[in-house]
Amino acid sequence: MRTPSLALVIGLCLYLPACKSRSANANLEQAKALTAQKPAAALEQLDRVLAEGGDRLEVAKAKAAAHQRLGQLDEAERLLRSVLDKAPTDSEALQQLANVSVAQGKLEEARRLLTLAIAQKPPHVPTLLLFATLASAPADGNAGLTAFDLLVGDSYRAFRRSAEYATARASLLAARGDGKRAVDAWLKEHAESRAFDPKLSLLMADSLAKLQKGALALWLLTRASNSPSASAEVHEALAERALSMGDVRLGELAVSRLGGGLHRTPNVLLLEARLLELQDQGLEATKLTKRALDAVPEGRDAQKTAYALTHARSLAKEGLWDRAREVLVEVLQRDPGNARTKLLLGAIEIQAGHPDKVGPLVEALLADPRYAPQAETLIVRAHVARKNAAEAKKAARAFFDNDQNDLHARLLLAQTLAEVGESRAALELLEHAPAAQAHATSLVRLRVQLSELVRGPAPTEALIKEYLKAKVGVPELKPILAHSMARQKRLAEAEALFRELGLEDPTALEQVAQLEREQGKLAAAIKTLEGLVVINPSSSSAWLLLALMRKEAGDRAGAAAAYEEALRLRPNDPVALNNLAVLLVAQDGTKARAVTLARRAVAALPDNPALEDTLGWALVENGEEKDLAEAVRLLGRSTPVLGTPEALFHHGLALAKAGQADEAKKQLEKALATPPPAPPLPAPSWRPRAEQALAGLPAPKK
Repeated sequence: MRTPSLALVIGLCLYLPACKSRSANANLEQAKALTAQKPAAALEQLDRVLAEGGDRLEVAKAKAAAHQRLGQLDEAERLLRSVLDKAPTDSEALQQLANVSVAQGKLEEARRLLTLAIAQKPPHVPTLLLFATLASAPADGNAGLTAFDLLVGDSYRAFRRSAEYATARASLLAARGDGKRAVDAWLKEHAESRAFDPKLSLLMADSLAKLQKGALALWLLTRASNSPSASAEVHEALAERALSMGDVRLGELAVSRLGGGLHRTPNVLLLEARLLELQDQGLEATKLTKRALDAVPEGRDAQKTAYALTHARSLAKEGLWDRAREVLVEVLQRDPGNARTKLLLGAIEIQAGHPDKVGPLVEALLADPRYAPQAETLIVRAHVARKNAAEAKKAARAFFDNDQNDLHARLLLAQTLAEVGESRAALELLEHAPAAQAHATSLVRLRVQLSELVRGPAPTEALIKEYLKAKVGVPELKPILAHSMARQKRLAEAEALFRELGLEDPTALEQVAQLEREQGKLAAAIKTLEGLVVINPSSSSAWLLLALMRKEAGDRAGAAAAYEEALRLRPNDPVALNNLAVLLVAQDGTKARAVTLARRAVAALPDNPALEDTLGWALVENGEEKDLAEAVRLLGRSTPVLGTPEALFHHGLALAKAGQADEAKKQLEKALATPPPAPPLPAPSWRPRAEQALAGLPAPKK
């Protein structure tokens, strides 16, 4: 887990009056003022202050802050602990030492120190905010909320109305265990709150995101971005957070606030590229990542390399392996030892069908503990790609035997064994993991997956319940259990569990709806989805599912409206494009648009027979004689693959309109050869037209 920025508490102190020092020592104040920009000079001046008889404890705290700026955390810790030895309740020292602990990754120690600090009266607002971002346990929540309740009086009135206050309190409510519904209700109540200062919001959001509280970070950044004084940095942070969480609407809004034009910064170009990728416009995204790379000024080699890797990944996502390889080779010519570039190039070589190139590329990285796990993985994956199971196992086994306490090596060997068909051996390897590894998230996930495959549903269900009882922090466990219940046709149990999950994660309601439909409760399923898209309007999958179910219920207009919403979120989604085209082709006045949508679907997912059938049929129904040859060609290719009576009808009618009566007769007769379903089920809507078309064909020439 990444840790919050060292600048958080220091940054908060710049924006909240409660942080202003009350020291009367002018020289000490001058030295402190140097700390942010010139920490080394500050240390020299602080030594002079001490020689002049300055307060030793105040100087020690100031020197600790300067050492933090220089990244000298051990020395900062030593100084602060010396202060606390003399003054155990010094809130500033407690706050600073907590900040150092955060930077060292010692989050529990930071929480302990901050718990002591927030007990001081009057409350120190920056310390409270840092504590709230770190809060993770019920005790943290209770302590923080108690301290927040002391923020009364006129001096705190504006802050209590701020988005920063609402976010911090929401974090404490979540830590106390109040549940997502209570936290959401609190945030809804404060939806109109404004940022106290957008820069302060930015610092808080950065820390929240790094502590896996992304939803709170997004909520706070949304309000910071709404502020008239918000900088481009705030808008960029909102776009980054929204796009990383798949929120297309909010990401689009944030990007729009960054302005357009030809002189967009490289980072804005990359954000626009990510937005296009989420909208299924990958090829257009590669153009923007290339523009971003070209826009990096000469001399900024590190930035140029980072942007080159982003461009290469963008190209690789579109299967443009050769171009991605060219970009990375150019980086290595400039910086032959760049490990990240070698690792990415190795992964691309495997995807491009050149696994033999991986070994020489990454072997040197095995000696570097920072990159060894990825290098080991690539070497094994290359053997698998060459279909050399023996070498893959041999390499993975060698890495594991080198250090059997290495979790990555154990997982790599287990994954390799599973891939080559030895799932039982893979599962046993995980079952015998040492206690220190037994509850690791990645191991738990793989063990559950293999258990389902090897041992079956009942033992796997018992295993999952054992993990849940032990409070193993793997959020997928309950969804996996619910899916297992559904596969066993325990639909009511699965629905109840998904509904429980929906209280914390609304996306689980999609599964509730599908289970309701499977149990014959289509109206209830539609109602569930209609509630979901109100809560989560940015979910394209929810809109798609709602459209499918509305169509099944006979609500074609409602289905079309839902598909339109899905396409607004993902304009090139082939399923939404195709299915909306199917609806529009059946209506007068919308057939031309159906052709346009169907063409876009085929362009987004080429060589798909179902999509080609829709496009071919839309061309037939649109009635443009010039399009008949294309329709016959498309349907002639898709119909043999699909083989359905309706596809045969489409092809037959296209042939008839094109004047190919003999071939049309064969296709229409095949379509009608399948008897209609017995009453009360209705006959297919196309059947009368097929019969009419067959009857209207000219008699065969003698």
